[in-house]
Amino acid sequence: MGSVLFLLSTLMLFLRGDFALLLAALRGEAAVMKQVSDGQRALARKLFFLAGILGGLRTDFRRYAGPLPRVFMIVSNHQSLADIPAVTVCFPRHPVRFVAKRELRRGIPYVSRSLRFGQSALVSRTSDFGQGRQELRKLGALSRDGICPMIFPEGTRSKTGRVREFFTGGVSVILERYPMPVLSVAVDGGQSIATIARVLLHLRGATYRAKPLTLYPAPRGKKEIAELLGRLKAEISGQVMQWRRAQQRGDKKNPTLRREPLGRAFSEGCRQALKSLGLRSCLWHFSHSAVLRSLPLLKTIFTLISPPQVQKNFWVTIPTLAFLLRTSAMSFRTPFL
Repeated sequence: MGSVLFLLSTLMLFLRGDFALLLAALRGEAAVMKQVSDGQRALARKLFFLAGILGGLRTDFRRYAGPLPRVFMIVSNHQSLADIPAVTVCFPRHPVRFVAKRELRRGIPYVSRSLRFGQSALVSRTSDFGQGRQELRKLGALSRDGICPMIFPEGTRSKTGRVREFFTGGVSVILERYPMPVLSVAVDGGQSIATIARVLLHLRGATYRAKPLTLYPAPRGKKEIAELLGRLKAEISGQVMQWRRAQQRGDKKNPTLRREPLGRAFSEGCRQALKSLGLRSCLWHFSHSAVLRSLPLLKTIFTLISPPQVQKNFWVTIPTLAFLLRTSAMSFRTPFL
């Protein structure tokens, strides 16, 4: 049931984002590009938040440890369409555009319009290489405006999650014309939720990870680009295998471990909110009540229906109401809390 609710919520968010892009298009190209960049980040956070609360998906998204330049190319392995919002979450201060297959140009609410309006490169994988080269060069030209191009050198999704062969064509077209540093990013877990059927069957209990690895200086020439892609493939493959070995060891140690969709960070946020209200003595009762488990869903509804100036009061308003509800229920000895 949770997976179904997540899919319905995703559709609603896509339709809302699609409408926002249409409104932005009326204000000109600059407004559209800004809406695409801001909308991608906001939608990505909401999607993974809902996937964790409604579907039980566990996420582990890291940010790059060191400083990043204004513009760089992102190179990642590819497992599902969810790789795009996952990488977007990892780089909240850098607008990102993608290389995607041309079939995504139409038919998917928000996704198709975002790719077209955001000037991502839509490339045919079967024919018309000249058109693909032109699209890639347009994507590289966006680096002059501070937009980071992202490419999946595998060319298609890996159904098993294993890193496939990296092709140099698309990367070479961009870097030869627009040299820039290259950042490797590893993702894993997307193969479990690559289709709607897999989302319904495997979303609960799945773990999705994304981690930026190493920032390399801009390569020069085809030979350096080919050597760099070889190092990137080995590095990303090693990280994916490390994650999977660690997960196998964890599953062996805890074969009956119950995966809790509620994250520690969210619980800690609720407790900090109560501390700020001076309700220290009630922390234990609050953190172990059903009210705490309802807070993420309440926050989602609160965020979607309220204006931005009201959203900042969530951590004061909702925990206070939840605490009053719980204490009232305890005083009347009602059994539902």
